[in-house]
Amino acid sequence: MLKIDITCPLTDFAINLSTAIKTDAITGIYGRSGAGKTTLLRIIAGLNKQACGCISLDNEPWLDSSNKRFIAPEKRQVSMVFQDARLFPHLSIGQNLKYAQRRCKNAKIHYSELVDTMGIKPLLNKDIRTLSGGEKQRIALARALLSEPKLLLLDEPLSALDSGSRKQFIALLRKIHKKYQIPMLFVSHQIAEIQQLTDQLLVLDHGKIHHFGPTTEVIHTLSDLGDINEQTSLSLTVAKQMPEYGITELVLLGEQTLYLPSHYLAGDEHKVRCTVMSTDISICIDHSPTTSIMNVLPVVINKINRLHNKAKIQVSYKTQVFFVTISLYSLTTLNLTLQQTVYIQFKASALKTI
Repeated sequence: MLKIDITCPLTDFAINLSTAIKTDAITGIYGRSGAGKTTLLRIIAGLNKQACGCISLDNEPWLDSSNKRFIAPEKRQVSMVFQDARLFPHLSIGQNLKYAQRRCKNAKIHYSELVDTMGIKPLLNKDIRTLSGGEKQRIALARALLSEPKLLLLDEPLSALDSGSRKQFIALLRKIHKKYQIPMLFVSHQIAEIQQLTDQLLVLDHGKIHHFGPTTEVIHTLSDLGDINEQTSLSLTVAKQMPEYGITELVLLGEQTLYLPSHYLAGDEHKVRCTVMSTDISICIDHSPTTSIMNVLPVVINKINRLHNKAKIQVSYKTQVFFVTISLYSLTTLNLTLQQTVYIQFKASALKTI
């Protein structure tokens, strides 16, 4: 458990928060620019000495201002991966990694095994200047892991990567977390990255915690409040591939079938996280089996909010909440009411990963 109870004055506001973060999960930290995300990571790593209060990891105190205790950054066994890779340009890739390994006393993570896991063996003898952004971030992550951290802090490591590289890096982080069980804090201002990677989500605003809980629940709260574009977050099980049609059959909550274009999946994934925007979902009173729209499911209307010429509707399929935006004209024409059972439908292409 990572326990934090701190205050830290900044130019425009102060970091002021108290929380306990489970370390058996990947935790996302989300907020707009200037919310205090990077400052929080620096405080945890011991790089900001202005903070007062208490920080401990698994009952090991790193900061205890009342007892004048401050553990130096190099003794906390915390690694950071930044937006830019920050590799040593005068060293080869292999030398960058060996540098981190020499600083590690425990040597529980074996060099050759990590190189294979990360898929970076072909890069070891290359000049850093020849690497792509995604390759540099892989090396930066491998170097951070070779120091065998008790906590891995990731400060927007995907921000400079293209879509394909982001997807690969997220899959790699999941793989690393599962294999080595290293606690991770992942900072991003992109909700799609948060949704794809993290298990729990902490939302910061002006140095204070506004929301904290399971990622899907927090995303739905943010959608409901209008803090992000309204979207539904889904965790789905892969049922079967249908390559002849270019689609994948998925299952929601153990029984409801949904479909996703196959090109969104990488490798042999058994679980997939998806989102669907509220404007991509339509509502119909009756289910027509002759529709070309593949994703159709029965739901109950829980909330109806009228806003100008639109209606924002919250519906549920069992325990899964969906957010739907339709025109006020459609709401009136369909005569939709609370607790009414209707059908929602959306195209396979409306389901997105990243």
